[in-house]
Amino acid sequence: MKKSLVLFLLVISSSVIITSCSADQASDEVIDNRVPITAVSVEETDLNETFLSLGRIEAKTSVTVETGGMGTVEYIDVKAGDIVTKGQVLFELDQEDIRSNFTVTESQLRTNRDNLKRQVDDLEQKVNENQILYDNNAISKNALNQSIESLEQLKNRYNDAIVNYNTTVGNLRDDLESRKVKSPIEGRVAAVFIEEDESVQNQRAVEIINDDEVIAITDVTADQINQLEIDGPVIVYPDGKSASECVGSIVRFNEIPKDARGLYEVEVLVCNKEGNLRTGEYIEAYYIVDQRRALMVPKNAIKKVGEDSVVYIIEDEQAKEKIVALGITQDSSVEILDGLEEGQVIALRGSSYLKDGDLIKIIE
Repeated sequence: MKKSLVLFLLVISSSVIITSCSADQASDEVIDNRVPITAVSVEETDLNETFLSLGRIEAKTSVTVETGGMGTVEYIDVKAGDIVTKGQVLFELDQEDIRSNFTVTESQLRTNRDNLKRQVDDLEQKVNENQILYDNNAISKNALNQSIESLEQLKNRYNDAIVNYNTTVGNLRDDLESRKVKSPIEGRVAAVFIEEDESVQNQRAVEIINDDEVIAITDVTADQINQLEIDGPVIVYPDGKSASECVGSIVRFNEIPKDARGLYEVEVLVCNKEGNLRTGEYIEAYYIVDQRRALMVPKNAIKKVGEDSVVYIIEDEQAKEKIVALGITQDSSVEILDGLEEGQVIALRGSSYLKDGDLIKIIE
């Protein structure tokens, strides 16, 4: 009986000691009521106020090369997509008839010219001999003058033969060369309309475009066109790909609507040295109607409280609610028109859980 009483008293004593220790530890712990957040500094940055219009790309420089005269396509040296230089041969028409005519005509004219040259040389020698005879009173003055006059007439015929040879043979060479049709510009082959062994005559053969600069054509509304001016900046994205941004400027817009929809056509000249834009493809054009410096904050820093838009300014580890006036949105940021100053720190992630006056803890 005594042993049971002693054991009971020991258990009671242990419980009291444990309870006493637990109470002491709890009284030493401090509960952290701070709201964990991330924060961002309010900064002024460049802001582009834009509107979007969809359009298409056309080549600024486009040339259609024709076949020229009648003939058969002997070979084609290019295909669609090839890059060509100015003066590069695109295709060649058969030369057999022209070459045969060139050979015969050139031979005849050369023979006539060379014969006259020999006659001139012979007659010049004769005139020199007559001059000696005249000086020695062996022939009359009239005989000498007749030989000189004959020489001048022969020289004129020879000079005419030289001109005729050069002109006719030059034209024939040009005809031969024209059968090799060359690109008039540097650019890219957009299309080939002929085939080898095809009989052609004065028809389109190859289209060459130079797309170092291209034209973006879009339609805008009356309200939008009133915001535009010539040389105004435009950002163009091919098929909406923001990674392939191209910068252009307005070169023309209609003063009257193009159709019953009341839309106005606008042309934008775009530098395309990188080759991001291709003729015929569709693009997104962002017309910049205002450029300014503005205070911008991330959209997820804004919280709606009733009808108001608010942010939480961080001061002395405390969140202070601040009503702000919003401007336009650019990407993931919003313009602040009123309510904040540059350099202030505001709550970002976690701001949706804040209330005015909450203690905060900034985390990385």
